[in-house]
Amino acid sequence: MKRLHLVLACCALLPLSFANAQGLGNFVDAANYSIDFAANNLGIGGSSEQKLAQTVTVEAGGTLEGVFLAMGCGTAAGAGKMHVEIHDVAAGMPGTTVLAQRAVAPGELDAPDMRFTYVKIPGGLVLAAGEQVAIVVYRPKGDDCAMHQSVITSDYAGGHGFFDARPNPPGWVPFSEFAGTSAATSDDLPFQLVLS
Repeated sequence: MKRLHLVLACCALLPLSFANAQGLGNFVDAANYSIDFAANNLGIGGSSEQKLAQTVTVEAGGTLEGVFLAMGCGTAAGAGKMHVEIHDVAAGMPGTTVLAQRAVAPGELDAPDMRFTYVKIPGGLVLAAGEQVAIVVYRPKGDDCAMHQSVITSDYAGGHGFFDARPNPPGWVPFSEFAGTSAATSDDLPFQLVLS
């Protein structure tokens, strides 16, 4: 039984080794590893100005190093940068306060098939165990960028997925609002929160 746990632990760390995120003392604090490769991707930016977010509950706590996200951009993505931000959470939804951020050129999102790609976020943001934050992704210019969703049966207990897109009025809409309809998606986005 101990060997099985060791094998599973090693497999869980494989994405880190490919993305150069494994610094001395770095670890995945909270995660939803489930990626639905069969479902439609969720666009980021474009004419709908779509933003995506995932609320997350910090487990052990530590200093933010970055995040792994299942996203990427096509060859027609253009010059606009992808913004990855850590926000506060207010009333269970992504808040307006930006705690940490990084703008990434589309070419830096190089994971094959939009698997987990690492985005280092500078600033040394300290997160406490039990604290809730939101990972927010948007692109003010350009399109041809997207993110995978989790499989519908995946249920990350520490948070929920959201979108904000036109022509809807501004504001976050939970993915769960469409549960049981033909537009149903997973309630979550795949992510890994990396701390040290």
